[in-house]
Amino acid sequence: MEEFQVARGGGVWPAAGVLTPNKLGKRGDQIQRLFSTPAEIFIVQYHGQIDEAVIEQMQGWAKLKSLSNCTRIWYGVIDGDDTRKLLAAFPKQFGLQ
Repeated sequence: MEEFQVARGGGVWPAAGVLTPNKLGKRGDQIQRLFSTPAEIFIVQYHGQIDEAVIEQMQGWAKLKSLSNCTRIWYGVIDGDDTRKLLAAFPKQFGLQ
């Protein structure tokens, strides 16, 4: 696939705690909308902990999209720990130097 889509939400304040499906979009449908875009790789990134239900929803939508499009679909999450590791490993790329 030659194009990619970026779906960006309004963000969740750090005090909001663990990222759960109901915090993804006004109606909790942001994962569904993300998987409706014409892409093969889907990532959710959050500065804190990501609830298992988010990963389970992503897995379900990835399976459905894979079956309906007859293609391999990739998905993953980048939680707060992973985000900090990426920022430390690539500070220049993130504009931190």
